[in-house]
Amino acid sequence: MPSVSPSFARRQTPRNVAAIAGLILGVVTACGVSAETTTSGVSTSTSTAPTTSSVPTTTTSPAPADVQASIDWFVSILNGEELTEAEYESRFSEEFRRQVPYESGFQPVLDQFRPDGPYNVVDRDGDMTSGEAVIESAGGIRARILAELDEGNRFSGLVIQPAEEHALDDPPETIEESFSRLAAMGTLHALAAEVVDGDCQVIEEVGASEPAPIGSMFKLYVLAALGEAVQNEDASWDDAIVIMDELKSVPTGVLQDRAAGETVTVQEAAELMISISDNTATDHLMDLLGRETVEAALAEYGNTTPELNTPLLNTRELTALKVGPASGLSVQWLDGDVAARRSILAQISDITPGDLPLQDWTDPIQPDQLEWFATPEDLCTLAVRLGELSRSVPEIGDILSANPGVPANVGTWDTIWFKGGSEPGLLAAWFVTRSEGGTYLTTGSVVNSDESVDIEEATLLFASARDLLATR
Repeated sequence: MPSVSPSFARRQTPRNVAAIAGLILGVVTACGVSAETTTSGVSTSTSTAPTTSSVPTTTTSPAPADVQASIDWFVSILNGEELTEAEYESRFSEEFRRQVPYESGFQPVLDQFRPDGPYNVVDRDGDMTSGEAVIESAGGIRARILAELDEGNRFSGLVIQPAEEHALDDPPETIEESFSRLAAMGTLHALAAEVVDGDCQVIEEVGASEPAPIGSMFKLYVLAALGEAVQNEDASWDDAIVIMDELKSVPTGVLQDRAAGETVTVQEAAELMISISDNTATDHLMDLLGRETVEAALAEYGNTTPELNTPLLNTRELTALKVGPASGLSVQWLDGDVAARRSILAQISDITPGDLPLQDWTDPIQPDQLEWFATPEDLCTLAVRLGELSRSVPEIGDILSANPGVPANVGTWDTIWFKGGSEPGLLAAWFVTRSEGGTYLTTGSVVNSDESVDIEEATLLFASARDLLATR
C-alpha cells in the first residue's frame, strides 16, 4: 500500500509501489528470510515490526509445514479467489490478525494488487517453514513474497515487497552526512534527537526551530485529537462512520472507492489514515471531530505556530487550492486572514474529487507556502505527547507502528513509529524509534519549489539518519 508518506496527491497502484516500496503485512522474523536492511527499501506496510509466532490452540500434531504451498494459496487469493473472514482466521496467526485486521488491513491489500493480476510464481527459495517466492503479472509487475509459518502452519509473517530492492548507492556514514545530502535536494529542516524524561535532546539539527511544510504528517495531529476524544469517551474506536460523497477526497487511500452509505469503524479509519495515508479516511475523521477540535490539538500537542494552519485544511481542500477550478483562490488564501480563509472554504465546499485533475499535478505548486506546517522541534514534542497518550489509549501506538516506512535491520529497533508526507517538491518524514538504548526521533522535510524531490532517495536518507542513531 502506498507510500512512504503516501502522497495525498496521487493514487498509487502496485505499479507505483513497485517503483519505491514494498507492502508489509507482517514481518518475517526467521533468520533465513527477513525484511531486513537499513536502506534497502521504502515500506508501505499495514503491520508492525517485528511479529512473533503465536502458540497454536490445537492440541493435535499439525501436518508438516509447507510454506510454498501456503504462498501458492496466497497468490490464488491475490488472483481473485474468494477469502472469507473465517478462512482468514484459520490461515493467519492470532497475532498477525491483531496487527492486520481482515477488513481494514488485509482487504485493502487485495484491492491494491488484484487489478494488476493475475500473478504467476516465477522463482522460489526457503525451507519448510519460512521461504520466499517471486511473482510476476502478464504486464511485467514483479514482487517478492516472504512468508513464515507458525507451529500450526498459519502465517505468522507475510511480506510483499519489490522484487528488486532499492538502496542508496553510497549509504551515509553519519547523521550529519545524511542531512547534508538531503539539504542538497532543497531547503531542509531536520532534527535527530533522543527523548530523555520527556525532553528532546538534540543530536543533530538543521533549522529545527523554524516552521516547515510537513505534508500528510499533519494527520498525526488528527490522530492526537481522536485519541483525546476516545480517552474522554467522546468517541469510541467501534463507532461507525458513514462514508459520504461530500467527504470523499483524492487518493492515496481506498475509502474514496467505497460506496456512499457504507460504514467503517473509527479505528479502521484511523488505521487507514496512518498506515496508507488514506485521505478520505482523514477527512471523515476531521468531520467527526470537528475542524476546530483538530486545530486545538495542534496547540495542545506542541505546534508553536498553529496560526499557520488556521483554518486547518482537509486533504480535499488543499488539493482544490492546488489544482482545478478553485486553484485561482490560492493567492487570496495565502494573503487572507482567518475569516477570509474560512469564507474561501465555504466557496469551495461543493468541489468534488472529480473536479480535481490530479494528472496535471506533476510539478511543484507552492509546496513551501500552501501546505501544513510545523517545526521539527514541534514534531518531537508531538512524539513525546503521543507517547504519553498511548499509555492510556494503547491503540495509538498500534496505529503508529503499523507502517515502519523503511524496514530496519532485525534487532535494530524494538518499535518504529512512522508517518510521512509528500507532494511534488516535498518529502517529509517522522520516525520515533525505541530500543533498550532509549527512545529517539528523526524527523524533517526537504522542499524544493522549482523541481520535484527524489522521494525514494530522500526517504532512505531520513531512514539512514534514523538507524545511525542506533549506533551511537
